[in-house]
Amino acid sequence: MQKSKITLPERTGLHRHSNKIEKYYRAFGIFLVIMILAGGVAIIYKTQSLNVKSQSNINRAIETENSNSPSSNLNPPVTQVNINTADEKELDTLPGIGPVKAKAILDYRKKNGQFKVKRDIIKVKGIGEKTYEKLADKITVN
Repeated sequence: MQKSKITLPERTGLHRHSNKIEKYYRAFGIFLVIMILAGGVAIIYKTQSLNVKSQSNINRAIETENSNSPSSNLNPPVTQVNINTADEKELDTLPGIGPVKAKAILDYRKKNGQFKVKRDIIKVKGIGEKTYEKLADKITVN
């Protein structure tokens, strides 16, 4: 394949400089290609370094979490709360039971005596079917 040359009309007076112009265009083209490639490399490098930093932050967070909590706390034993003997603090740990409902349970227990079955907790004002469903496996009356 034959190399093409830029030819300029003689009347512009630039025909004498056509080789120089061609060299400048070629050098500028090479410069652009290098800058594009360098930019691509820089983007890839930054992305990889961000991924490495993110992964190290994740690993550091996991290590911190593991060092702050003893392994026995990772899977605490599931215990049931006896609604006939629990105080306000214990009742407050149950899902759907806050301080107000815990107080209502204590008041109901004081007025009516102990719960006979777990389902009796529905008789307490503010505790309905949905709350009972959340509590059923977490409470006992024995």
